[in-house]
Amino acid sequence: MTIDAAITNSPVNLTHLFTVTYGINPAIPIGDTPFGRRVLFTCNGGHFEGPRLSGKVLEGGTDWVMVGADGTVKVDVDLVLETEDGGLIHGAWTGQLTVSPQLLPIIADPRQWAQLNSENYYFRVTPRFETGHKTHRWLNNIICVANVRFLENALEYQVAHVL
Repeated sequence: MTIDAAITNSPVNLTHLFTVTYGINPAIPIGDTPFGRRVLFTCNGGHFEGPRLSGKVLEGGTDWVMVGADGTVKVDVDLVLETEDGGLIHGAWTGQLTVSPQLLPIIADPRQWAQLNSENYYFRVTPRFETGHKTHRWLNNIICVANVRFLENALEYQVAHVL
């Protein structure tokens, strides 16, 4: 069987894991580096909810952004999720935002995010999770993908578990 046949005969199945929404503080511009324009956003808390687990997003997470010379935006996110039963989960995801150069000034200001239409950008990430909590250790061994939506001063991730 060829690789193409294996891919065609093995569709990727997804199931909703949870929706994560958290607030974002104003941008901290690090500046132009040899790799692109670096910007830091910090998380001011939020929540997540899904069929298997729910809880809150703790304050203090980071959302590092790198804007390349071609306008491609790479993200590197680190958060701590606290489940309703007290479990702590490290959430780390990387991804890409593709948007027209005209929208980059809006992307730089979370107060303007609500005016963005999801049809005008492509924003996907690959979340990974790490925990020592006995009830949630299954998260250590799964692969996820997520669609990202801009809200006013916040981000919303629709996280899906790849089965």
